[in-house]
Amino acid sequence: MLGVTRRMICALALVPIVPAAAFVAQGCCREYLLSSDADGQQWFDLFLSSLTVLSTIFIWRAVIVWTLGRKALTALVSMIPFVQVIYARPLWDAGCVFRDFLRVGQEQLGVAVWIWVLIWVWWGWERLVSPSDARPSKLWRLRMEPRIRVVVASIGTVPFAVASFFILAPVYESVLGTPRPYLLPVTYLTAAVFAITAWLLIWRKHVRWSSVVVQQTLLATGFLIGVPSAATVLLDQVNSEVLNYIIVASPPMGWGIWMALTMWLWPFTASTADVVEASPRCLKCGYMLKGLRRTRCPECGDERTLDELWAANAAEA
Repeated sequence: MLGVTRRMICALALVPIVPAAAFVAQGCCREYLLSSDADGQQWFDLFLSSLTVLSTIFIWRAVIVWTLGRKALTALVSMIPFVQVIYARPLWDAGCVFRDFLRVGQEQLGVAVWIWVLIWVWWGWERLVSPSDARPSKLWRLRMEPRIRVVVASIGTVPFAVASFFILAPVYESVLGTPRPYLLPVTYLTAAVFAITAWLLIWRKHVRWSSVVVQQTLLATGFLIGVPSAATVLLDQVNSEVLNYIIVASPPMGWGIWMALTMWLWPFTASTADVVEASPRCLKCGYMLKGLRRTRCPECGDERTLDELWAANAAEA
């Protein structure tokens, strides 16, 4: 069976693979199938939504307790990314420059909302299942719930951060009238605040917070988010094209480095740490068999060989 850690890596790999594949599929269709006046962005949204939904379900299908209600809800919420395909127009008239900005933002926002709602649909009902009534395979899925949920939710912050930037830029420019020298830094900074807030809400219960950890997190936030965003003010004053590219790329690089740095700064709780437990659990009821002199479970009486217990324990990693 494919372990949870490997499924997480596959899910992360979808972030660059799916948009690239959708871009290639769109190009092929425009070359061989579509007319010259076809909306290429709409076809890109169709391929992106289809590949995202199908590949995500394929990766996680074996870690979900499939009931009739869960199947129906999965099909229902999986229509969220396709809203942008059906309603391909921007939410308001933001001008020629920001028209595509809004469409990209709406597309990414749909993907982010779909991921977060899907987490609740797939793993939000697990407490309703009684361990005494569950099969061993179902218990394995229940025990993997905390780590799966936070990682998949974290993946959802990537399209959310992209969406917030592409939607906020036309809002600040056309609605609030923000002058150009300050448009980019304000947009980056606000989008970063949204992304950081989402990140902290996802991980807050899985970190052992202390005054030192809070101080380090705040210091890293100020440096890696505030400084790159403020540096974009220099864009209109710099003559070097290469330096312009560096300045524009520095805020999203700062967000990414901040997210990675939190994984080093934060001490995670045992339920979320990516480690294999030092002692196996009962395959029938999930009881921790630590300190026992035999493999018979004192909770339910189930007895297995050591090979079976350690093999099941290794599969969880």
